Amino acid sequence: MKFLKILAIIVAFLVVIFVVVGMLLPAQWEISQSKVMAASPLKIYRKVANLKKWQEWSPWKDVEYGMISTYSGPEEGVGAQWNWVSKDMGNGNLHITKADAAEGIVYQLIMDMNGSTSGLIGEFVFRELNGQTEVTWIDRGEGINFFERWKGFLIGLMMKKQMAYGLEQLNLQVSVEN
Repeated sequence: MKFLKILAIIVAFLVVIFVVVGMLLPAQWEISQSKVMAASPLKIYRKVANLKKWQEWSPWKDVEYGMISTYSGPEEGVGAQWNWVSKDMGNGNLHITKADAAEGIVYQLIMDMNGSTSGLIGEFVFRELNGQTEVTWIDRGEGINFFERWKGFLIGLMMKKQMAYGLEQLNLQVSVEN
């Protein structure tokens, strides 16, 4: 019986720590990765503003073979939309809200994983550097309650490596075309 009381106290303490730390995490989160590429902003734009071409470089391109993707809107730029249905990855859509061949794109991503909907705003920002282009991939979101704040924190930990890998794959794709 004494063991159960101690166990209950430990579990309660951990729950309180989880909630308190979650509330102390920032409500808004942002992660980013950058890569300098030996390509013009226009060549890079053609790979990120056309959502069908994300299948060539995206870090998630090989995640699930059973994912069903559909595309709507224009081929590239503002209004281009990618929708998917997936058992493992959840359902979602990504659509471009701003696009400029010299500056980059802004997109909104919404995912529904088992009834839990989350979203983020993403960007690819181009900065020309002596004939090369620095590409910065940024994702940002917001967490109102402690659970969403923890989710934002954990997304940041997971996404940094995936974003770096995606930028490396994007760099390979644009360098092949040079």
